[in-house]
Amino acid sequence: MQLTLKMKIVRQVLTKINRSITCLIIISIYTFLSPPNIYASEQLTINNGDVTITTNSDYGGGIVSLRRSGLEYVELEDHGRGIQIAWQNNNLGECWNPTEQGNRESFGTINFPNIISYTKTNQSIQAVTNPTYWIKPGEESISCHYKPDGPPWWLGGETFNTASHTNSILSRTTTLRDNTHPNIIEISGSIKFGNTDTSPQLDYIILQQPAIYLNTFFTQSYRYNYDSHSLIFSTKNNSLIYHNLHYPPVLSVLDNSNAIAIYTPQIPKEFPSSYPQQNHIGYNFHDLRGLKNSWWFAPRIPYHPQPGQTTIGQGDILTFKSYILVGTLQEVKDGLKQLIANNPPVNISCHQYAWDGLLDCPNYSISDLNQDGTVNIFDYNILVAGFGSEYDIFDYNDLVTNYGS
Repeated sequence: MQLTLKMKIVRQVLTKINRSITCLIIISIYTFLSPPNIYASEQLTINNGDVTITTNSDYGGGIVSLRRSGLEYVELEDHGRGIQIAWQNNNLGECWNPTEQGNRESFGTINFPNIISYTKTNQSIQAVTNPTYWIKPGEESISCHYKPDGPPWWLGGETFNTASHTNSILSRTTTLRDNTHPNIIEISGSIKFGNTDTSPQLDYIILQQPAIYLNTFFTQSYRYNYDSHSLIFSTKNNSLIYHNLHYPPVLSVLDNSNAIAIYTPQIPKEFPSSYPQQNHIGYNFHDLRGLKNSWWFAPRIPYHPQPGQTTIGQGDILTFKSYILVGTLQEVKDGLKQLIANNPPVNISCHQYAWDGLLDCPNYSISDLNQDGTVNIFDYNILVAGFGSEYDIFDYNDLVTNYGS
């Protein structure tokens, strides 16, 4: 009797073991046959012997790490940082805001960008994605209604997007050039617009190409002057906010052994006060160390419909290109001079941005502030009235040089 009971127990145990093995086999077969998880995190790295760049599929293939001399340049507290492409539809701030690396609540949720393809060559990484919108549908933000007579420039409200992801296609290539001093990183690509961005009506976008968030060991901030090829030191600290500079920004560590700059030929060297979108074009440069523990700077460019169109349409394609320079401060300064000589900024005065650059405009001098065809006393009076706000000593020098022309 006792032996029979023992045998019965053994038989039950063996049956459970067999069932467990069968389940494991079925799970293994299912795993083997299942397609790969598109959200499985994959990192790709490129290196030229001095700089190492790492991108991550969970961040839409955007740059999550940039290292040189053992220093990590990139600040990555959330999916809104790193080095990434983002744009604002109709200048609605965060509330219609496709973002390459993810939305503001990506941690703890599966709301990463949709990866279409993610590939690497010897010195470049390409990611093709449907970015997320920074804010989920139905949520609120402080910047959902643009108010051009600001400040404040935006008012709060509910997000405009009705989907978590845009169906626009962002194609972005990160290329690390070999054997250059400074190191030059080219960020280039395109946006093919889908109907989640163009409907009901897309008048223009503000593109950050790219936005860069840096760690706080950068303490020295400069602006690069095109004419003198010198660096203008920024004396403000912990509250420094520059909007729409036409001078490329430069940051360095205290001993100048590591520095970084951003440049795009798609921002003109000068633009007149008559340009209606002047408040949205240029290099933005914010010291956020006291607020968000980082620096932020980005080229911000407004793009309008293609010639002959009144709105941006589904299927329209926009292209972009920018350069990041990394090295010692002296290398970055010298590198900017050479890079700008080879890739000069666009140079016309009315600056109506279109798809592939700028539309044809009257060829006014940059010092012809009232655009009447002559640089004269009337332009001088405009400069005096706006000196210190719209104009500076460099504008004065240009006007003196061109006076009478």
